[in-house]
Amino acid sequence: METRPRCQQRTEKSVRRSTWASAVTIERRNGSLVLSVRAYIQGRHKVWSNGKTDEKAARRKATEDFFKLHRRIAQGGHLHGHLLSEAVEKFLDYADTRLTRELSSRRVRNILEKSPARKSALETYADADG
Repeated sequence: METRPRCQQRTEKSVRRSTWASAVTIERRNGSLVLSVRAYIQGRHKVWSNGKTDEKAARRKATEDFFKLHRRIAQGGHLHGHLLSEAVEKFLDYADTRLTRELSSRRVRNILEKSPARKSALETYADADG
């Protein structure tokens, strides 16, 4: 079975509006009727669909959504997913504390013997994550 190459995504930027903290861009992706919103928040770009087809309504909804995100940040929330290295570190901590009660001593010893190899793999992923 032959696989088709992926098509390049087409984005038409229609409105760019600067707010007090960042620039919010309203775009149409791949000729869709529904408009998308792009904003630079917490060190990364966040893109979401606002479900509107009219530019004026999309601008109003994008501004509301943007300020909701800022309120969420002010309350201590994180908008972006966690890094793989953080997840591995949490699992290794969990394995050291909780799994020792649930696993046999031989299995725990095998896990601990393999941990230097896991640490080198973790360092490789940490470099890739940035």
